[in-house]
Amino acid sequence: IASLSQTRGSSLGRFAAWAFGSLFLFVLSVAAWEFVTNLLTQNIILGWIAFGLVALALLAALILAFREWAAFARLARLDSLRTRAEAAHAAADLPSARRVVADLTRLYSSRPDTAWGRARLAEREAEVMDADALLALAERELMATLDARARASVESAARQVATVTALVPIALADVAASLVAN
Repeated sequence: IASLSQTRGSSLGRFAAWAFGSLFLFVLSVAAWEFVTNLLTQNIILGWIAFGLVALALLAALILAFREWAAFARLARLDSLRTRAEAAHAAADLPSARRVVADLTRLYSSRPDTAWGRARLAEREAEVMDADALLALAERELMATLDARARASVESAARQVATVTALVPIALADVAASLVAN
């Protein structure tokens, strides 16, 4: 499953997704423009209200897009750390493993829920003289609580989607519940 999620798909599929998405956004923006301008000609107060609501919706969409972009940037940074950790593990390179652990600690330094694990890692990190053992220590002390929280979050989302699927016999409700959970 992990290898499937990392594949980018064919260039034709990406082009088709871009083309359909662009067409959808174009039609939506033209419809919104027509709606607002028609309402402005018919009733100025309602037209300005519609204009304000469209502007707020556009602002919300931009904020959501920025948040998604930031999330993808964080995921890229985590993927880079994972790749570096795998390389340090495969080469049994202790200096590289120490840099990975330092970067990982720095990444989670602002999270209070990792404070105890960071303190334990800092206590014991100097004692470890093997790349594999150092990476395992970081996994155990720093990542265990985060992994447990991620697992609980995924299980909760899966239960919510399963509940909607069981109670609502509409296929679109399943898709909407899955999108909201993701």
